[in-house]
Amino acid sequence: MFISKWDNTHIAGGKELQFFVLNGMDQVFHYCNRTLFDLSNCEINNTKDLEVKMNLLLSSGFGVLVICLFITVPFAEYFINRENNLWNQIKMQAHGHYEALKINCLERLLVIHNKTDTLFSDSKHTSKTANFKNRWKYLWRNSLYFVLALIFFLVNYFYLYHNCAAFLHLRPSLLRSIINSQVLYKTLLVWTSEALVTRLPSSLIYQTPEQYPFIDAYNKLDIVIESLKFSEKEIRSSKYSPLLSEEFKEIFYKKTEGLREITDYGIYSAGGIIPLDVYYLEYSGRSDWLVMWFKFSNDAIILDLEYDLLIDLANKDSQNVILGQLQWIIIAMIIFVLISFILYFWCYLFFLAGEKKNLEKMKIISRLIPRK
Repeated sequence: MFISKWDNTHIAGGKELQFFVLNGMDQVFHYCNRTLFDLSNCEINNTKDLEVKMNLLLSSGFGVLVICLFITVPFAEYFINRENNLWNQIKMQAHGHYEALKINCLERLLVIHNKTDTLFSDSKHTSKTANFKNRWKYLWRNSLYFVLALIFFLVNYFYLYHNCAAFLHLRPSLLRSIINSQVLYKTLLVWTSEALVTRLPSSLIYQTPEQYPFIDAYNKLDIVIESLKFSEKEIRSSKYSPLLSEEFKEIFYKKTEGLREITDYGIYSAGGIIPLDVYYLEYSGRSDWLVMWFKFSNDAIILDLEYDLLIDLANKDSQNVILGQLQWIIIAMIIFVLISFILYFWCYLFFLAGEKKNLEKMKIISRLIPRK
């Protein structure tokens, strides 16, 4: 539509063309960058909200663990004291009624087992003081589970969750920098082209003088080039390296086979050539500037296509890295659950079953000891 309106010189400068220029070209790149910046900030804010919820859930889980520990410690202490008291009482009864217990044992050996007294001798009876203490058995089991949960919390929070949150923060900024570079190349192409044709009748300054969007095109070129350098420097930042694959780095830094000269040594190298071409076109004053402009336009279009590939690669690479980090979190949780089950059966279930049997045996022993 724009080309058809452009060729119809009898309506040049009409309302339709002015509307197109004003809304399609005036400040369009500024609004593109602004929209891109807002979208990136929105993603970063969503990541921050997710991180707050994640920290809240981790803190809640750790708090529940601490509460359970404070509940089980008094219970275990109460049970330990009762068991110790029962054992000490049995020990005192056995020492106090030693002679009666000896007679009962001799009768059982003689009557039931038909054996003589080989267990007790006439030597002087000696006793050794023995204290029954099983507090340590409960203490190390409770401590083991608490230490395991603490290690799981620290590893997840300071390594797995921290890395995942950092990658989620970096991903929008990385994509914004790459897309912003692509937008800046397009901006550079449009403003360079218009700056070159301002002396021709086809320039927009003659077609729409009231709404001409490139009043300071020459000055804007310097601003765009500096912004482009900053944006590509941001892409090269080492903080983004964990999110990018070798294929991305190969295209961005190294030689790319099968394409034009502009990308023979990578896109980053091309980013240094394009600004030089812009300055040469603007200030050389050569008569064959139109031929040079066509080559410059083709190079800019090739870079634009390469940036489409870079954006797709960066999007997929960063997504795969974040998904891989989430998989490690899931694996860590599964390992923790499995270890918890093993501890439950080995340290708690079998241990408590054994303690129950010990109590039953202690009850039997207490009934065998004479009361008088």
